[in-house]
Amino acid sequence: MSSQPPVVMGAALVIPQGFISARLSRPAVVASGLASTPEGRRRIEELALKAVMDAERALGFDPRDVSGDNLGYDIESRVPGTGRLG
Repeated sequence: MSSQPPVVMGAALVIPQGFISARLSRPAVVASGLASTPEGRRRIEELALKAVMDAERALGFDPRDVSGDNLGYDIESRVPGTGRLG
């Protein structure tokens, strides 16, 4: 076994809307609907966490919510049978 350079399978560029608006001299977009209140943002986070955990289960992993553990991420998924993180 030897080390190999990583193979990049995909990439994403995330640009904040405020940055784009400022560069185009347009008014900033203000959050509305669910995203405009703390309760709404919590609900969005709950729905997103559930969606990811459902997707992990569909892929055969065993996800666990670790959002309260301050690890820097919210979900750990283990590979069934091995216990390794997937």
